Formats: sequence, C-alpha cells, structure tokens
Amino acid sequence: MRTHLLIVAALAMNSATTEAQTPSPSATVQAYFDALAAEHWSVAASFLRVEDFSRIRRDHIDMYSPSRFRPRTAEDFLRRDSTMPPAVAEYQARRFNETAARAANLGELEVVFAGVRDTALLRAMTLDQVAARWLEARDLRHQTRLMLRLDPTCPQELDSATREALAPRVEVLGEVIRGDTSWVVLRSRSEHVGMALPGAAPDDARTATLVRRGDRWLIVPSQHYGYQSIGLSRCRRQR
Repeated sequence: MRTHLLIVAALAMNSATTEAQTPSPSATVQAYFDALAAEHWSVAASFLRVEDFSRIRRDHIDMYSPSRFRPRTAEDFLRRDSTMPPAVAEYQARRFNETAARAANLGELEVVFAGVRDTALLRAMTLDQVAARWLEARDLRHQTRLMLRLDPTCPQELDSATREALAPRVEVLGEVIRGDTSWVVLRSRSEHVGMALPGAAPDDARTATLVRRGDRWLIVPSQHYGYQSIGLSRCRRQR
C-alpha cells in the first residue's frame, strides 16, 4: 500500500513539473511577437504549427508556377482575328509570354515569401524556411524596404526610429484553454498596425488560436495574420 502511494505521488509530482515547464499559451504568443519585433523570423516561425505551410506552399506553387501559363504563338492571335497583320500577332504573342513569365516567377511571389523569386526555390525549401519567409514578407518593415528601393531618391535603409515604430508589439489580455486548444486575446501596442493586427485599429482586440503539441503550444497560422500593404509617397522633393 505504501509503495502504491509513493508511485501515485511520484506521478503527480512529475505531472506538475511538466505543466510548470510548459510555457503558457499567453507566454507563447508574447514570445512570438517579441521575435517578430526583433526580426528573428526563424525563431518566430518556431512558434507556429509549421505543417500548415505544406498547404500554403502548395497553393502558391500552383498559383505562380510557369507551367500554368501556356505560351501563346502568333497563330493563336491570328485565329482570333484573321485581319491582324502577322507582325502585330507576333508582337502580341511575345508581349503575352513575357508578362506571363514575370507574373509567374518574379516580384509577386516575393510579396508572399520574402526573397523567394521563383517556385523552384519555394519547392526546395523546408517548411521551417517557408514559414520564416512568409512571416518576413508580412512585416511592415520589410514591405517598406521593398517600396523604398523602387525610388532611388529614397533612403535605402530604415532608421532606428522607423524600425521601432513599424515593429509589431502587442499586449496580451488573457487566455482560455479547452483541452488541447487555447485562445489568446491580445491588442496592438504598435504605432502602425502590421503583422500583429492587420487592418485593425490599435484599440481593437484580436484572438490567436493555439494547439498543444507535447509540451508546447503552437500558434495556428492564418492567411489573414498580418498581411497589410501600405502606401508610400515619393521621396523626391517637388519643385
């Protein structure tokens, strides 16, 4: 009987120790946003349910793959308009193919995954890398840097005050846990709403969903988490 009681007590102590070692959902969300604010994308990605990026990657490979565009020929345009001069048909076909190639491989994909300019690279990356690039692309500092580079009259790097103002910072208001799922309510404390609360006013509250995996809580990534574009006026002084 004494031995049985000792075993039960030991199991209870072990369970209590495990719970104490497991970061709470609120602590996980706070650590995630701290990593985002520091631009530590790989660290931030480690707090996400990374297997979700298998679907996210597949969807974007299908969307931006060059194979989805069938190259057009001059004959394609002549069949639609037999009165079109052959030289014009050749021009139209060349213009269509060039535009399709740019849409499939350059620029637009990098808006979704920072630094990824073609689907071959996206396919070769690990899911952890895909998640990190996905997070970076949704950060206002990254988006601002991209836009600054479009105008040579703009500064090519952000100053420390701008980086601080654009960094996503939140206040965790509370959490609810039901089994292996939890919800953390938070609100933005950033001057600019970016990765934290896309399209929301600073006083609005939002909820992050987390799932328990072993001794960890993982944030469920969502397509609407933090994607927001901002406008930028030209830096050149007007006469």
